[in-house]
Amino acid sequence: MDHLIVSKTDYIYKIGKQYNDEILKKIDSFSIRDGLLTGKAGYLLLLHSLYKKSNNEKYFICIEKLSLDLINNINSKNSINGSYAEGLIGVFYSMYTIVNNKYCLINDSQFETIDEHVYNWTKEKILSSDFDFMYGGMGGLFYLLTRVDCNTVNKIRVKNLINCLNISSIKNLNKIYFINKNKNFDGSQIATGLAHGMLSIPILLLKAIRLGIEAELCHTIIGSIINFYNHLYLERFNKTTDPLFPLYINSFDYSKKYIPKLAWCNGDLIIGYMYILAGEYLNNKDYLNMGLEILKGTVPKKSYEQTGITNIELCHGSSGISFIYKIIYDKTGINSFYESYLYWLEVTYNKIIDKDKYLYKVLENNFSILDGFTGVMLSIDDDLEIKSLLYNFLLLD
Repeated sequence: MDHLIVSKTDYIYKIGKQYNDEILKKIDSFSIRDGLLTGKAGYLLLLHSLYKKSNNEKYFICIEKLSLDLINNINSKNSINGSYAEGLIGVFYSMYTIVNNKYCLINDSQFETIDEHVYNWTKEKILSSDFDFMYGGMGGLFYLLTRVDCNTVNKIRVKNLINCLNISSIKNLNKIYFINKNKNFDGSQIATGLAHGMLSIPILLLKAIRLGIEAELCHTIIGSIINFYNHLYLERFNKTTDPLFPLYINSFDYSKKYIPKLAWCNGDLIIGYMYILAGEYLNNKDYLNMGLEILKGTVPKKSYEQTGITNIELCHGSSGISFIYKIIYDKTGINSFYESYLYWLEVTYNKIIDKDKYLYKVLENNFSILDGFTGVMLSIDDDLEIKSLLYNFLLLD
């Protein structure tokens, strides 16, 4: 790797480490949410990384403390009423992927009970058309997919949930779409993004295919969803509209002051990435070529008007864009994506050096993977285990 890249990533990580070392001295004074993407459960990944790199016991002590806090919070709940981003499902996933594999605090029988609760909660959400990844049924489906190899009953559960998805979809000729009726959002809109829209569904179904679950049905649903995105692409491309994919159908307001157009959560970049995944795992050149066409169209976009980017956060900031372009480059080997990775890494570096006016927000939300410095640090972490876990957390593989 170029020494200039290393110097920038090392500097960003160093600043974050210094800030977090100060935080650890007074960790008890912070009120931290439990969630995987927005709180303790995700912060454990950064602490695990810091501990691996330094073997410093202070990180282990904090991991142990926050893990026990999370377990106590789990034990105080009688039912699953959380979510992947901020609630109990994300906590369970963190316990399974980080804590239990390394620090062994929950036994197999406890996880089997958790799996049953998650399944019932997820089925209820899907049948009520709550397809939200961060706050609804798709977060639960993701958790159960990751637990298929550990609990054979989960394979049957996932199969049932996929059939529930099919029943709950809206079919129009060769297209399928989903209206997310999560209580946090307007239930009359078709959202196209990953965090709150229907984009998580084809990515989750690709995981199911790789696990040998309902492969034929999953393939059909994915193809019909992609037909829907193809329709949107052609319709808006012909009107030379930017971005190519609206955040919401029927209510997209271009007069809004802030519209994230390049982001993890929604927009052309993450939708193009979905096509790449579908092309790769389904061995479909048409999907791959469409994905590359969409993604190449994002490369020249640099200004705020084109990107909506103001800060360095992972969700819809410069570190997240840099992180995603690097993944795309690693998959495709196309130099323009590598150059985009470098550009947005430089933007992140400069905003930290210059103490950008939006930097305080990322520091205030430090414990959050999505909008805190934790996510910024994890996005540049070169440890293969940490990168793999972050890809999983963000549904990028």
